[in-house]
Amino acid sequence: MGKLAMILGPVVAVLAIAIAALSFVVSSRRMEFRDRAAVLAKGVADTAQKLDAQTGSGAAAKVTFTPAAPGTKESGALGWPTYHTDKAEYQKAIDATVKLAADVNTQRGELALAIYEMSIALQLPENALTQDSLNTLSSYKNAIADAKTHATAVRNRDDAVLGALKAYSSEVGLKLNTASLETRSEAKITDEDGNETGTKLGDFDCKKPLDDLRTAIKDVNDRQKAFEAALKTTPEKIPEFTWTAQVENLSGRGFPNVLAALEEDYGAINGKLVELKKTIEDLAKVKQEKQELEGAFAELKDKNATLEKDVTALKKQVRDLGGESEIGFAKTIESIRDVDPNTSGKVLVANPQWNFVVADMGQEHVIAEVPVIISSEGKYLASGIVKKVEKKVSLVEIVRGDVAGIPEGAQVFVNLTAKEKSTDNGEVN
Repeated sequence: MGKLAMILGPVVAVLAIAIAALSFVVSSRRMEFRDRAAVLAKGVADTAQKLDAQTGSGAAAKVTFTPAAPGTKESGALGWPTYHTDKAEYQKAIDATVKLAADVNTQRGELALAIYEMSIALQLPENALTQDSLNTLSSYKNAIADAKTHATAVRNRDDAVLGALKAYSSEVGLKLNTASLETRSEAKITDEDGNETGTKLGDFDCKKPLDDLRTAIKDVNDRQKAFEAALKTTPEKIPEFTWTAQVENLSGRGFPNVLAALEEDYGAINGKLVELKKTIEDLAKVKQEKQELEGAFAELKDKNATLEKDVTALKKQVRDLGGESEIGFAKTIESIRDVDPNTSGKVLVANPQWNFVVADMGQEHVIAEVPVIISSEGKYLASGIVKKVEKKVSLVEIVRGDVAGIPEGAQVFVNLTAKEKSTDNGEVN
């Protein structure tokens, strides 16, 4: 027994030392595992906090962990006490974190897909953006920037188009209502009981305002074509006028020059119309004066007829008495030598338009080409030449003086001292 004790004693001592060493190692390892578990728990809790930010899932409130501090124990859904007392609750916190990560990843994928599809819908070239570039951490920022840049460019284009539509519509006389082009339609959303629960946005109502603009532009275009057609046929309607405007060029870019030429042509036509109007008025005056002269000649003719009747009666009376009277032998002047230089008469009618007067000197007084002088109240008025002689009257052309200044009743004197007419201006010398 003594020998056994001597043998076992050192063995026990060695075992004790080994057990002590092992206990120290185990205790050290346990502390490392606990610290590692705390780090993992803290990482999981922080991950949940970051993943849950602005998601509204509320998962971060369920996945909590507070590391042990001097004099305290760790706590939270991922702490040792929870794991020790309720492993199911601990597992729920882990599952909530995993689910949150999965949901966030799904959300990210759907957002990336939505950005991609919206970019393609906005006609961004497919080779300029891919869904993978939106999902990859190293490229998503540039991909999002490209999508935003394209969306901004599309919006700027839309704003420019809307501004142009407003401006162009005013050019064609249309006040374009662009509200429906800028605002999407809304539809009410109701539940099964018919209660309104919200609104749903629809499409932009582009059809009506664009149809209105198209109609306005078509009206202007139709009007322009009608004007052009009318202007092109104008020269055909007035073929007697020499047109300078080349109306066949109205359809080209040089139409302003054609319109300017048309304006000049219209002015020239108007000038001719003014001349024509004046000519018509002058003809009307001549016609009236002619009628007046015809009336005067008719009156003189009547007087002459009355005088002839009186002469005839006197002749008859002389014959009845058995003798002749000088009245019955009224002599017609046949030569200028037979004209009595003391012959005189009166102006019956003056015509400034034709530059002549009618005197009451007939065939027994004067002959054609006899020069005369016309005066009134002792004042010289004009000189003339007898051009035509009737029985009782003669037509005198005025060669010096103004017919308009000769009154009816002015005295007419034969002027036999004037032998020749001037070859330069027709005046009697």
